[in-house]
Amino acid sequence: MSVLLLMLVGTLAGLGIGLLPGIGSIVAMSLLLPFTFHMSSFEAFALLLSLYAVVTTAGDLTSILIGIPAHPECAAMILDGYPMARKGQAGRAMAASTYAAVVGAVIGAIALAISVPIMRPIVLHINAGELFTLAILGVVMVGAVSGDSPLQGAVLGGVGLLLAAVGPDVQTGIIRYGFDSTYLIGGVPLIPLAVGLFAVPQLFEIHARRRETLGKTTSLADVGRRTGLQDTLRHWTLVLRGSLIGVLTGIAPGLGSSLGQWVAYGQAMQTSKHPERFGRGTVEGVIAPGASNNSKEGGSLIPTLAFGVPGSGAMAVLLGAFLILGLTPGPSMLEDHLNITFFMILILVVSNILGAALCLTFLRPLAAITKLRGGLIIPFVMFLVFVGAAATTGQFGDLVVMLVAGLIAWILGRYHWPIIPVILGYVLGKSAEPNLFIAQRAYGWAFLERPIVLVIIAIAAATFIWSVRLRRRQRALRPDADTNGTGTRTGAATWASLVISVCLTAVALVAVLVAQGWSRDAKLYPTIVGVATTGFGLLCVLECVRAQIRYARGRRDPAPAEAAPTGAGPAAEQSDAAGAGLVDGARPIGGGLTGGGLTDGGLVDGGRTGGAGSRAAGSGRTAGAVLVDAGPEVELDEVERVATPKLRSEIWMLGWLVATFIATRLVGIGVAGMAFAIVYLVFAAKAKLRIAVPCAVVIGVLFYYVFVHVLKVVLPPTFLHLAVLGFNLT
Repeated sequence: MSVLLLMLVGTLAGLGIGLLPGIGSIVAMSLLLPFTFHMSSFEAFALLLSLYAVVTTAGDLTSILIGIPAHPECAAMILDGYPMARKGQAGRAMAASTYAAVVGAVIGAIALAISVPIMRPIVLHINAGELFTLAILGVVMVGAVSGDSPLQGAVLGGVGLLLAAVGPDVQTGIIRYGFDSTYLIGGVPLIPLAVGLFAVPQLFEIHARRRETLGKTTSLADVGRRTGLQDTLRHWTLVLRGSLIGVLTGIAPGLGSSLGQWVAYGQAMQTSKHPERFGRGTVEGVIAPGASNNSKEGGSLIPTLAFGVPGSGAMAVLLGAFLILGLTPGPSMLEDHLNITFFMILILVVSNILGAALCLTFLRPLAAITKLRGGLIIPFVMFLVFVGAAATTGQFGDLVVMLVAGLIAWILGRYHWPIIPVILGYVLGKSAEPNLFIAQRAYGWAFLERPIVLVIIAIAAATFIWSVRLRRRQRALRPDADTNGTGTRTGAATWASLVISVCLTAVALVAVLVAQGWSRDAKLYPTIVGVATTGFGLLCVLECVRAQIRYARGRRDPAPAEAAPTGAGPAAEQSDAAGAGLVDGARPIGGGLTGGGLTDGGLVDGGRTGGAGSRAAGSGRTAGAVLVDAGPEVELDEVERVATPKLRSEIWMLGWLVATFIATRLVGIGVAGMAFAIVYLVFAAKAKLRIAVPCAVVIGVLFYYVFVHVLKVVLPPTFLHLAVLGFNLT
């Protein structure tokens, strides 16, 4: 009975914590670890593994509902989950994700059960060289399916890899790119970086429609349980492939938690009959990462149990539980404690089924969140952004990293540069550098000639070439593309993209030059990554220049217009142009996660929305849907994306963000969050005080009771604390 009760407690805690941005399974398991001192092995693993099993499932729901990844491994769910919520299909997306997660968890558990005894000889053939190239493959694959150009993804992936080099070099102890800052001695923390890159741009998006609902106002009679199940069954091969990818990437230590979701998403896009739907709200883009995210849990347990090598950060915490309980992970878990091993497998399956049942039970109130006006949710999102970022190290520098990363992501998103490669490059860079060092020391550069390494390099090259061909196909399908390939203004054809390319190339070049003053071991990784990023940056600059020339030539020598169909007058032509502008001029959710650029036809560059483009008539929508080859299942309404917010609205949101940042430094997150809720709701969202005050009270209770009292989150001190009162108001 105690085991079942602890499993229920762990499942509920995992679902609750999983919904909160910035507090993932590592933090949650660390907080519960001290409670296992007086537990039996079965009780301890029932509590910890049930929590670990469902955190990602709940985090996927946050990504779908508000477009903010609760954890880095939930980021892929934003690409299609949040657009589905914006179209009124939040319930369908959450149900499909949950069903796929259950299947993935079962497949992961089965893989763990049948592969633990036979994994030792296989894993011994995967050494540092293979792990390094696997990390590079992950960055290349994500960059290839993100943005208007694969080169943009490659450049930003390289920037993420360079960010991973900030801080102490593990081989020599040299502080790299520290710039005499005590905060950067430990490197750039992951959570503030991820929150800034993903959550802050989302604040601008929600603020722009603060008086509108988060999603389309549709009936919740069918919240999507049946439709989501039908989607999962219809795409059963996709669920199976995603689950197997999650297992395989989970086996590789340090890679599975972030890489698996992107490999699964990339292969889903590659094998789809309609890859152009991805990033616009297709259920395939929800099912693949959902299955992979939960199957990786079984995969990450394989090296943990068989060899004592944690497959992820959460597994490293679980190793602490092994030590507390007097267990030694490795061969003894397969011989002397086989009953505990299979009990852990059972807990993974049962807790995932229980968590999925709870999620599906409360699907209706969760889906109803999309009926709220954007202005009502802004204070809570702002509060979670600051708490999630500041809870990492308890230093004010965490908030600075969040703010700087958020502003950079906002700028990149405005001009349709992808954000995902940055965070993935950062995460994989932490494991890529030590593996590069070990492989180079052990084999020299001959490690690149190993068969598995050559296969991985070939896959990476094929993925990049496929992405280039896919982008050309998509540009050919765009409504404003002419037969000569000129006159099409994509994200790469703006002066802003050219400036961004030059700046990123300069950053990579400076990183290389600075590294030359370090020892050979300390400069090896940043030099290789910096040179490669500089090369991709120069190619990106050339691409932008060529796009500018083609665009200018197309405007100077426009192609002759085709004859209009019989009976079509100027009104029909204008409507068709408006429909085209909606499709090609759409902006991806979350600050430019996938392709799609602004065009002069639907949106004026600089953020002003065109009225005709946003109010296309029925004929224009039909034309737009045909031109983008959306397929028979969806109408254009289902592939529209959120238009770029007006520049003035974004400037106002920037002011709110900076003001909250300053207030947080003065009086702390709790007081600043409550004050922001009242002021913003009354003056920006035009809400009544009877709504604003309860919202502020809820934020206060969440902060002071949940985060400070229950979770014991350490937050940075304030000026008021340091200068006047002598105690911390945060």
